[in-house]
Order: sequence, then structure tokens, then C-alpha cells
Amino acid sequence: MTFAINCAACKGSGVYSGFAEPEGEAVLFYRCEGNGWISAIPFDGRVKRDDIKRVRLSQRERVEFSRNGDGSVTYEEFFAGQMPIDPTD
Repeated sequence: MTFAINCAACKGSGVYSGFAEPEGEAVLFYRCEGNGWISAIPFDGRVKRDDIKRVRLSQRERVEFSRNGDGSVTYEEFFAGQMPIDPTD
């Protein structure tokens, strides 16, 4: 079952106007393709994956490991609700 929900990113407007657009102009918002809504499915909880062993925070541009470990948790711990920590804190 799918249903429509407001596009939270454009707040249902279907358009985006930021620093690159001239005053009074907008572009179609890419995520909802200008509709102002996106389709969704009911969330029944996380889906378990058999190929994952550990989970850590994304470091985006860099991966840092400290002497105190990498802040990761096992996938079982993550699935049970424990979140990884930032190893640089």
C-alpha cells in the first residue's frame, strides 16, 4: 500500500527558491518533481540485513579512528536500538 504525503523538504509547495534564484523566481523541487507530495509506504520498523556486521557514524569527507576505537557497534546492538558514537568526542 502506498499513499501520498506532503514533501517535507519543500513544505508542499513543489518549488525551491534559494540564494541562486533571482528574487521572485523558483525552480521545480527535484525530490517531489514539483508535485508538492511524495509517495510513501507505511513504516513497519527497520528491515534486518544479513550482510552487515558493524555500524558506525558516517564521517562524510574523512574517516577518523581514535585510540579509543572507532565508535562502532555491532549490527545486533544497532538493531536493538544502540547507536554508534563519535569516536572523536
